[in-house]
Amino acid sequence: MRFTVSRRWTGDVWTDAKLLQADELVAEARAFAARRALLRDPRPPRRPVRAWLGSLLLAAGHRLLGSVPSPASQRRPLVGGSGPPAAVPPTGRDR
Repeated sequence: MRFTVSRRWTGDVWTDAKLLQADELVAEARAFAARRALLRDPRPPRRPVRAWLGSLLLAAGHRLLGSVPSPASQRRPLVGGSGPPAAVPPTGRDR
């Protein structure tokens, strides 16, 4: 789909000339971009590089944040006792 400057003639010579000049500049820029696209070397696909960089950044983030789970034998208990957790936590209202 191509968009061009409106071709409405305003009746003003200066405005019509500027509109025509803008239309010619757009056409020239479009031709220049097409010529560069045809003459340049095709770039290699970037997907493997992006995947590698993404995995590297994720690994660095996990390492910095310490989100890698530690083995079960090295985990510290959340609350002070070394025994098995109680089925129901004490509420302090024993009657």
